[in-house]
Amino acid sequence: MAAGDLSPDQARYVDLVTSETGLARIVVVSWVGAESGWGTNKAGHNYLNIGPGRTYPTTEQAAAAVAGLINNSDLYSAVKASIPAGPAAQITAIGESPWGTSATVLADVYGGLSGTAATNVSFHIPIPGTGGVNIPTPGDIPTPGDVADAASSAVGAAIGALGPVLLEAGLAVIFTVAAFAFIALGVNRLTGNPAKKVFDTVSGAVGTATKAAAVAGG
Repeated sequence: MAAGDLSPDQARYVDLVTSETGLARIVVVSWVGAESGWGTNKAGHNYLNIGPGRTYPTTEQAAAAVAGLINNSDLYSAVKASIPAGPAAQITAIGESPWGTSATVLADVYGGLSGTAATNVSFHIPIPGTGGVNIPTPGDIPTPGDVADAASSAVGAAIGALGPVLLEAGLAVIFTVAAFAFIALGVNRLTGNPAKKVFDTVSGAVGTATKAAAVAGG
């Protein structure tokens, strides 16, 4: 089964949970996929795995149990509150709730189905002597402006940390890494690789470059 393919019983369950909670259908599809896999049939209809081994006589009762928890339990009030904010916020709230669904798996499934990341992310670029800088990105894919700001922050922090011992060669390395960030952004847009993976690579490269510059300056 391909990602997103539901069995008839799963599809019925998803439609019921969606209508009874107000969650976006793609969110419930992602959630069911993360919890039970694609195209499966469970005799107990418990596709979101409420309780250890709990079963329900009908799909309707299983979906109603989910709706009851989302709509009425204080444990999941943040999930209910996230509904007006849209699918990405709902995915984040479910992942952060006590439900037990892996936040990483849920976000990955949602990202694969929707083509967007579930949350805004922040990337840490290590800079020797400063503790590094955090660069937030407003959305699923960093913009060129985000990348430029990230590169500028990283270079500025490196210069402040290394001072007069930062050699011209070290600067060249750092600016090369900044250029790589723009290339990585383009690869991200062409291939659909999650932005975090792209920026993790960039972060590591910037950290390595600044350390090399410090050694060269010493």
